[in-house]
Amino acid sequence: MEFKDFVQILHPIIGGSSSQGAFVKTLFDVIVTEDGQSVLDEQSEVTYRSYFNGQTGISRIAKKISPYIETENFVTYIHDFSDETVSSLCDSFREYLPEIDNFNAGRELADLFLTILKTAAGTKRKSAPKDANGSAGKTSYDVFSEKILASGRAMADAWGKAMQAIAVDMSGADTADAEVVDGAESSGAAEEPECPETKVQIIEKATVVNQYGANCVHIDHVDTFKL
Repeated sequence: MEFKDFVQILHPIIGGSSSQGAFVKTLFDVIVTEDGQSVLDEQSEVTYRSYFNGQTGISRIAKKISPYIETENFVTYIHDFSDETVSSLCDSFREYLPEIDNFNAGRELADLFLTILKTAAGTKRKSAPKDANGSAGKTSYDVFSEKILASGRAMADAWGKAMQAIAVDMSGADTADAEVVDGAESSGAAEEPECPETKVQIIEKATVVNQYGANCVHIDHVDTFKL
């Protein structure tokens, strides 16, 4: 049985109007001698309430008070209640203490309390578990910042890959070669291909030289000459 179970069964029966934290403090006060009272005074009522709810384990305080435990004080404490109250205690704890009755209830409960304290004192405190992201010991701000940075890196990587893919597509795209007409500057765009049967070669700003006989020479200049 854990301490929270022990105290939560006792409280409705013998706790009276005490708050949860105050009742836990009372149980420790009863079983600890005067020499160990300073240890108990170090704890706040909030801490004692967390012991009651099981939100905080009692291993630390159990180790501190272990040299100052006196179970006989707890036996007397239980038997100071009325017979009817002790009977209620027996009924509530019989599941855990089959031999308990009105005559031995104090001793049975004191020994159970002692066992709980010894077990808690021998328990090592568990370190904070690490989660899948390794965020143990980190504040919420640290975890949030790391996630933002990771998101930014992922976005930058995705953008870089997208730009690389666009660059590859552009470098592999078909390039239109400008058709150069003899004697003319390139227009910068490809002309529609013509049928081979009607192919016409155009020479712009051509100079025509005709020579007849041995010495006849005729020189002329035409803007466009079709072949």
